[in-house]
Amino acid sequence: MNYRDSTIAELAYLRRIVKMDKKELKTMPSGRLRRKRSHGKIYYYLEKNGNLISLRNKSQEKELYLRKEQLTHRIHNAEINIPLLERLLRRYRPVIETEEHAFGSILV
Repeated sequence: MNYRDSTIAELAYLRRIVKMDKKELKTMPSGRLRRKRSHGKIYYYLEKNGNLISLRNKSQEKELYLRKEQLTHRIHNAEINIPLLERLLRRYRPVIETEEHAFGSILV
């Protein structure tokens, strides 16, 4: 597998990831996770309609919103990388053509 093939495979992987993550993100509840640091501890709050709701004894909800945050970041990063990889593939030219290299004449 050469560089071009591995880049094409990575591009396909990123597109699949974005599609799957967006599908999973649609099933997540609305709201946003907020963190507050105080005296060396981290407190989690759910922000809905401008109101903050404590998630102190709600570890499952906290994990759900942490997963939502992770998916959002992963989609964002993939959407940045996909156009860059497409541009790279359009401009990529191998340094040495595999069929027409001149190593044989140099070594003789």
